[in-house]
Formats: sequence, C-alpha cells, structure tokens
Amino acid sequence: MKTLETLYFPDTAIFSTRQEPLFLLFPTVNIIQPVDKGSASASKDVDIFMDSRFCHDYTKVHTPHPLGEDRQRFLYLINDIQNRKDDYAAQLSNLTLASMSAPVSSGEDSKNQILSSLLDPGQTLQQDMEQSRAETLWHARLVLAIAELLDREEDEVARAMDFLEESETDLFDRLKGEMDDDEAEQIYNDPDTISARQGQPRPDSIAKRMRAWFRFVDGAPLPHCPIWATSRQEVVDILLENHEKIHGDEPQHMASIPLPGRTAGNQPASSETIAQFHELFQDQLGSLVTMLTGSATTIAQDKSFLEAVGDYTTALDSRYPKEHHGRTEVHFYRCRGPLSDYSGTRPATPQGEALLAFFSL
Repeated sequence: MKTLETLYFPDTAIFSTRQEPLFLLFPTVNIIQPVDKGSASASKDVDIFMDSRFCHDYTKVHTPHPLGEDRQRFLYLINDIQNRKDDYAAQLSNLTLASMSAPVSSGEDSKNQILSSLLDPGQTLQQDMEQSRAETLWHARLVLAIAELLDREEDEVARAMDFLEESETDLFDRLKGEMDDDEAEQIYNDPDTISARQGQPRPDSIAKRMRAWFRFVDGAPLPHCPIWATSRQEVVDILLENHEKIHGDEPQHMASIPLPGRTAGNQPASSETIAQFHELFQDQLGSLVTMLTGSATTIAQDKSFLEAVGDYTTALDSRYPKEHHGRTEVHFYRCRGPLSDYSGTRPATPQGEALLAFFSL
C-alpha cells in the first residue's frame, strides 16, 4: 500500500474514538499542538486515548513554536480559565478574539511607524514586527488551547449521554409494555434530542479556531503531506465558499470512499485492528490513493476508478458489515491554491494546489 501521511486540522488533539476512521486511510496522522509537552499538559487531566499505544503508533505531534520559559505561565493561564469559569475567563477570551480580528494599523499609526523607522532605521520597525508576530502567536495559541478544552468537555458529555442512552433503551423496552406507544416514544426521544446536540460547535467558533490555526502555523516548517484532512463540516464550508469567491467556482470534488465508522464493533480500535485493516485492504486502498493523488481532474466517473471502488466496497462489506461497524465516507477535494488562501487569514497566492480530505464523522 502506498504509505500516506496527512495533516489533521484545525483540531489539535486526537482524543475521541470518533476520530478513528482517520487512521484507516492514513497510517500516519500529523497534528499541531499549541503547547509543547513537558511535565504537565495544557489540560490538568491525563488523556488516556491520546496517551495510548494506539495514538503513539499512528500519530505524530508537532509544536512549531515552543513556549520555552513562558510555558508554565501559559499553562497557569489555561488552568485559570478552565477552573474559574467566570466573567474573567469570558472577558479574556473575548479580548483575545477581538485582538486577533482587529484590522492592521493604518492612518496616523502607520505614519508614526514610518517616521520612527526613518529616524531609527532597521530597529524600531523590526521590533514592532517582532512584537506583532509574538502577539499573534500568543493569541492564536490561546484560542487553540481554549478550543481543545471545550472539545474535551463536550466529548465527556457526549460519552455520558451515550451511557445514558443505553440505559434508556432498556427503560424504553419496559415502558412499551406498560403505556401507550406514542407516550413512550416521547419519553425516549427526549434524551436522544439532547444527545444529538452534543458536540455541536458554538456559532462561529470553528471559523475562529481555523483562523487561529493558520495564523499559528504561518511560516512554520510543516510535515510534507500530499493530503490535509479535517472532520469539521464548518471548515469545509468556509474553504469551499472562499474558494468560490476567489476563483469563481468551488474546488473539484474528486471522489468519495466509504470507510467503517468503527473497526472494533462498539469498542475502541487498537493498533492491532488498525494494522489488520491496512493489511487486508492494502491493494484496494493503495490503488485508490494512487489514482486520487496522481489525477489532476475529477475521477469519480472514471471507469477504472469506479471498478476499484467497487472491488474495495465488496471486500469492506464482507469484512466489516455495515450493521455492526457502521459507515462513514471520506470526500476528496482539489483546490487551486494552498488551503491557507481560503482560510480568511491572508490574500490568495497565485500558485500551488491542495488536496483536502473531509471525513464525515
């Protein structure tokens, strides 16, 4: 099988079994983390899933801008936000986001900066640029760290709701024999409605996170990955919309490939089950990936590609039946320029293409 790596964005951690299908297609998933690892993490709690052998085997973690001596100060700030949950935290978050979205200084400020640079050439302007860059990194890092905390909290709530739903299923079975079906259905559907809302992002939060992510990695050396991946529908919507504004059309939808929703039934996957999947489907997936990365046009209707998808789907259904393992899809888009062009963080550049994989998780 053609070995592939992907860069997963704008999420900064792999901590949920919901993200397992990423590893079925990509043997290596690269992620960017805002805080370099040390004696303590950005979150007080040790994350079992992230620290498991599963993630060690298949995940590469990168921190482009280590905090150095400021690390403990940053962790203290994050823990303060996490624990206090009061107006202080809300005001700090709003201030950070407002600062990140503020327009570039112009007018009188720009004139003063020009005069200062003329009076003290090569020093004041350079210092201003360095300070501005440092503030941008600090703000972006803070947004990403806060977003990761929110993700962890939402995932904990979602897992608790899953547990409650299992109990509700048993209760519903008993209620059906004791009351009217419509009444029992209403009681049972209430927790379903609550659960369906879990994991829903706050309005505009994903857009803010994506801009922060691209600001954080701007100019940093990133792992060379022919495909970048996301599981955020909101991210795809923004990128497609901005692509259309710049180029007059949306990115090419290259193709879609089915994957199991989970590889180990209702249990989390392990390194062994992921490795087994790669071994079983290396020929089929290798052929599909080669066609996708080697084609410059949409291949969804290409005869040889359709035949390869058919062979792969047949093998997938025999090994991982849909009724037991569920299904998800990964959709591939080819953009005319690098994805940063469509993130809303900088003007478009005239060169370079990007292949985006969207996992419907």
